[in-house]
Amino acid sequence: MTPRILYPDTHDGWQLELKHFSAATPNDRPPLLFIPGYGMNTFILSYHPSGKSMVEYLCDRGWDVWTCNLRGQGSARPTGTDRDDVSLAQLALIDIPAAIDAVLAASPGARNVSLVGCSLGASLSYAYLAHNPSDHRVGAMIGIGGPLVWREVNPLVRLAFASPELAGKVRIKKTRALAKLALPFARKVPSLFSLYMNASRLDLSTSNKLVKTVDDPNPKLNREIARWIKRRDLVLRGVNTTEALAKVDDVPLLCIMGNKDGVVPINNAMPALAHMRPPTSKAIIAGGARDWFAHADLFIAPDADAQVFAPMADWLETL
Repeated sequence: MTPRILYPDTHDGWQLELKHFSAATPNDRPPLLFIPGYGMNTFILSYHPSGKSMVEYLCDRGWDVWTCNLRGQGSARPTGTDRDDVSLAQLALIDIPAAIDAVLAASPGARNVSLVGCSLGASLSYAYLAHNPSDHRVGAMIGIGGPLVWREVNPLVRLAFASPELAGKVRIKKTRALAKLALPFARKVPSLFSLYMNASRLDLSTSNKLVKTVDDPNPKLNREIARWIKRRDLVLRGVNTTEALAKVDDVPLLCIMGNKDGVVPINNAMPALAHMRPPTSKAIIAGGARDWFAHADLFIAPDADAQVFAPMADWLETL
């Protein structure tokens, strides 16, 4: 799939990267806008190692899909600011509305978007809605493996973010190269990677392509995430996202979670449904006893089309 690429500007010196993938058949459905997560860019949304990608599946089902690399992700680039100056508030409250502006400007007749947040991208989307409970231009939202409240923290995640001060000082570079070296071992010792993926059933033969979705983590974001985990609730510019979401009563929400997601356990994602309560909101838990789903499986599992992509499309068609 060859996308159209736009680079919308933010008011504080960044150019975001928007990719537009057209629906198989033109129609008047609201466009889908994807927001990627922590330490990743949008590559994995339009790539699958053994079948149709999430983007390709949804385009075939009749949606125009836009994927957006926010500041610090992919080929988004600073035009008048420090590349390392990236915060959760900037991502949620400057970049997401700028992306919505650009998508609607390029989509004649569209009045709103369906916002799809992946992992941290879902958290940022919740924060955007919490700060804009009525004037949000979002017709529906899908959260894929996205935490709202840190009720349960995997010991490895807790260790990585135990100290906000330390997390904000440690800089990890060449993460993509490290991932490229590590992935070939995942099939040999799958238990080592179970926090993030069910490696025993994934096609990792194209690991050199899969790692294209990996970006270096940002120390400032690491510090903020560590503080968020300690606080449990995400608070941006004085607004508690969990509490403020209760004011968002007009956005149907679909929560998709992996049944053995070690990065974002179900207990951290499910609370969003208790606060965003339109009658069409719904939860989907992917995976079974043997074909269990961890975090990455939501995007690249061999049966992600049946357990994740199709339920997304089916739910959207009911709205």
